[in-house]
Amino acid sequence: MAQAIRQEAFWDEVCRTPAFQPLLPLVYRRLQETDVWPDLPIVARDFLRERYYSSLVWSDRLSEALTAVLESLAQEGIQVILLKGAALAVELYGNAAFRPMVDLDLLVRPDELSPARRVLDRLGYCLSPNPAGHPERFDEEFGGEVELRRDDGQDLIVVDLHSHLIAIEWYRHASRLQNVNALWADACPLAVAGGEAWQLSPEDTLISLCVHLAIPEAFASPLRRLLDVDWWIRRHVPALDWERLVSRTKYFRVRMPVLICLQMACGIYETPVPAEAFAHLRAPAWRLSLVRRMANTQLEPTPLPVGRRARYLLQLLLVDDVQSLAAMLKYIFFPGRRWLKLRYTLQSPAQSVAYLVLHPVRVLGLGLASLWQARFTESEPIEEMRWN
Repeated sequence: MAQAIRQEAFWDEVCRTPAFQPLLPLVYRRLQETDVWPDLPIVARDFLRERYYSSLVWSDRLSEALTAVLESLAQEGIQVILLKGAALAVELYGNAAFRPMVDLDLLVRPDELSPARRVLDRLGYCLSPNPAGHPERFDEEFGGEVELRRDDGQDLIVVDLHSHLIAIEWYRHASRLQNVNALWADACPLAVAGGEAWQLSPEDTLISLCVHLAIPEAFASPLRRLLDVDWWIRRHVPALDWERLVSRTKYFRVRMPVLICLQMACGIYETPVPAEAFAHLRAPAWRLSLVRRMANTQLEPTPLPVGRRARYLLQLLLVDDVQSLAAMLKYIFFPGRRWLKLRYTLQSPAQSVAYLVLHPVRVLGLGLASLWQARFTESEPIEEMRWN
């Protein structure tokens, strides 16, 4: 490796590979600590330095925005759990430049989502356009998160305000992630610049990282996301309670995402996961094989996004068991009258009764149409991936 990184051709390839870009600030600092740094090609050193300082400047802007948001929410008595990069940059990486992110992910209690939105409104944040076209009230009550943005003429700051751990509603009901009270009950204080917030427990944080990579992201850009998993485990050894992790994983019914991500982290980074944890999280070999085959396609230097049809199959394979699958299908076809009223802006009791029949038919038709039109991979390669 020391010989390879002295070659300009090596860096030509690295600079063109999207999957490597968020890792470069960390690579810059690590290489600076070795005696190889002066022997690197000048163009490589300049490129790595530029990536590091660009990340540093942007992380400072996000930190300023986060401080203002947390202070304003605290004044209203609204508690916040920092999710994903917002928490990891503080707790795990030390230097936020090493953990690039494009937005801030904050979890509030479901009944405090509306008050939190009003606080951010006063700070100049407005609701982002919803590509799905759902009614605003529906997204606030059932969507699991709302995206707010503030453009000050210099930067666009985006805050994802979560009321649930993930925004994929059907998966929350296939698992037990709908129970956010269980997450809040075990949350830990987290000191951040300018104030205090909360973070998930070490075991719940690891579960969250795995679920986000597997479900909403469909294993997109796994190298950088699995680095979070690896560093988190190494940071908390030996304090990480593996028995409790297994218990929480089974409780939330997210065994498949956690197992696959831990296996991938071990394969790529030699992450120290005890054999006993794998034994307790075991799953049918045929399901693991199918999921790994789809996940491994995202390890290519320039992967193609998973197509809609393959994504449907992947998500079904990641549901833990038949009981969870049944709960998911029941909710998809029969979500309840409140859901139907807000989703379709129904005005009368007669419409509510009619949509008890029309909604299942509509879901079935949309599903069949999507499967007919979709491809297993998109035709265009990924040029840049978000790292949240």
